[in-house]
Amino acid sequence: EERGAFMVLYLVLVVATDVSGFVRRALENKQAPLSLKWTRIQSDQRFKFVTIDANLKFWGIDVTGKVYLRYGVKRDNFCGINWSLIEDNDEIKFKMLSAGSDCLWGVSHENDLYFRENITKSFPEGTNWSRRGSHKISYVTCNVKNEAMAIKEPDGSLLICLDKTRWIEIATFKLTTISNKGINY
Repeated sequence: EERGAFMVLYLVLVVATDVSGFVRRALENKQAPLSLKWTRIQSDQRFKFVTIDANLKFWGIDVTGKVYLRYGVKRDNFCGINWSLIEDNDEIKFKMLSAGSDCLWGVSHENDLYFRENITKSFPEGTNWSRRGSHKISYVTCNVKNEAMAIKEPDGSLLICLDKTRWIEIATFKLTTISNKGINY
């Protein structure tokens, strides 16, 4: 009932980074979709990339390429409580992330593709990063069903993930971005 009332009022929770590296969030209201009210999420970190998953988990990449998870985000506190560095790994510097309902994919500055292992509702940060595939990747996206797609470098062809380890090429035209959010059926 509470979830239904929330969905009646709001279409989407929006998370963004600004040019100063601050993270901001807004709720898009059905009655006034053009009147987003932005709130700056308080933090000492500066971020260059953020994404949100279906369970209201915010993931961010700071200006040095390290990945953080925002704790305490829920329907009555959309700003959450604090950012936590999920792994202090100086070997991998990330440039983008895509979050599913219980998975996280990342692309490093070297265009290597990584998967965050063992993410669960009770352990949302997971345990470690594992490199997936030998392709160089420029962009990755996944949906609430954890289905992932990626754009291969340098030709821009589209890859689809079969089982979190195997990828097949399904389109050979030159792509730059893709979104894979899925539908309910």
